[in-house]
Amino acid sequence: MTQIFDEAGHWVPVTVIQAGPCTILQVKTPDRDGYSAVQLGFGDRRKKMKRPQQALLERWGVSPKYVLREVPFVDETDVSRPGEGGEAPEGEGGEEAVKAGLEPGATIDVRVLKDVGKVDVQGVSKGRGFAGTIKRFRFNAGDKSHGSKNIREPGSTGMHTDPGRIFKGKKMPGHHGNAKCKARNLAVVHIDEEKSVLVVKGAVPGPNGGYVYIEESLERS
Repeated sequence: MTQIFDEAGHWVPVTVIQAGPCTILQVKTPDRDGYSAVQLGFGDRRKKMKRPQQALLERWGVSPKYVLREVPFVDETDVSRPGEGGEAPEGEGGEEAVKAGLEPGATIDVRVLKDVGKVDVQGVSKGRGFAGTIKRFRFNAGDKSHGSKNIREPGSTGMHTDPGRIFKGKKMPGHHGNAKCKARNLAVVHIDEEKSVLVVKGAVPGPNGGYVYIEESLERS
């Protein structure tokens, strides 16, 4: 995260995201796979992948990727094809990919969001281990005066004879963070197509250097 100042001089907290480039690894079609999707890979890894995946990547001339994710739709006008002709190599899925305007080995960058006003960013929140109710649910602390025996305790959780149990979902101490969550309707502040960098207003889930999934928000305005 960082901060910028808009044209009116207002302070705006923003998050800088390295949005790509992502490499197309597979193009799935209803005839062969039963559904339509495009598998993307991001971030080169030093170690090789499992043999079936490694053989598929070597067929398309793509280096091993750290993150793999399927997206339901990609506009073919936002794809940078390898080579001049843009023809897919022969093999499984090559003919269907050319018909759809996509082929393995092509790259997608932040240009897909150039006309998008707001985005949703999904990631895994920071893990904070076992936490009490004050840190986990922002409970109020008790009195710290002389004789107080309820400073950080959550208080009574017991029930009467009826129902004689504690309902599920009771706010109590437990594991905090390290969960999948999504920040919705983040305004796009700036896009750097040369460096494939996306700047959005506000915070996104996860630590610095974490991986996130960006999609166009349903709220267009």
